[in-house]
Amino acid sequence: MKLSFPHFKVRSIFMAGAVACTIAVSALAPLASSIASAADPPGSPTAAPAGERYDRLERLFKLEVRVLAGEEKRLGQMAKLANRIQTYIDAQAAKGKDVKELQAALDDFRAAMTKAQSEHDAAKAILDAHAGFGPNGEVVDMKQANTTVRTAGKDEREFRQTVRKALHALKNAVHVYREHNKH
Repeated sequence: MKLSFPHFKVRSIFMAGAVACTIAVSALAPLASSIASAADPPGSPTAAPAGERYDRLERLFKLEVRVLAGEEKRLGQMAKLANRIQTYIDAQAAKGKDVKELQAALDDFRAAMTKAQSEHDAAKAILDAHAGFGPNGEVVDMKQANTTVRTAGKDEREFRQTVRKALHALKNAVHVYREHNKH
């Protein structure tokens, strides 16, 4: 039985993550200044009207909830990828190939998955508590809502960075292994 390595899956997950990061960053960039202005006193020249600040925080909160759903999907894809690569490593080891470095890369990938899961869980806990937001996502306390959005956003950015680095390192390890074992 010949096992082919799911190289296209690594690339697909990596590209999906990169696209999701780009979309999230482009969506969050215009809102960053609005969050900063939300902390401005009402009489300051850079302060936006309260209704506009509320609307922006509400949109940002809803965006972060959608990003959180994407993270859950990505974690599932990463688990499937890790299992497929483990199957590949086992098959290569059965052929007598030296797979120590590839196995170490996969172990590092799984450790990164655990870290990403904890970052995801932290963001989820913050968004589930929705401090400063009502049950329908409307702002009820500007200061708490601002803190909620900032803290959850920080955890989501850390998740993206962890996933991106882990996928990149695993992809490189697989590439090096395949280059060294061409026949």
